Amino acid sequence: MDFDEVVKKRKMIRKYQQDRQISTDIINKLLKNAHSSPSAGHTQVQEFIVVKDPIIKRKLCQASLGQSQIEEASGLIVVCSNTSRSVNRYRKRGTEFYSVIDGAFASMIILLSAVNEGIGASFVGGI
Repeated sequence: MDFDEVVKKRKMIRKYQQDRQISTDIINKLLKNAHSSPSAGHTQVQEFIVVKDPIIKRKLCQASLGQSQIEEASGLIVVCSNTSRSVNRYRKRGTEFYSVIDGAFASMIILLSAVNEGIGASFVGGI
């Protein structure tokens, strides 16, 4: 699929096929691509947590004010920022601003990669 097609097909999917599992190979492709996302000063503050455990997904659903797609998805990729990597270089701006932008870049790469792999995905912020 070419890039224009990936961008046009990208949309937030909030209903998932409960019986469909995403392969480890696909998850690894998404993570590999996310690791290539841009970051301020190449600080690479992003870390990724793959969640498949139903109990943890339920707790994340509750923390997100009940966004049910979190529990329904076969797996989650939680994008986190390790701000200790940017604080020395950028101080407060690195921890409160650049790390958020870098997380958004990584998230968008994951969303576009999911489209390219033929799977649905959505972004949930503020957990």
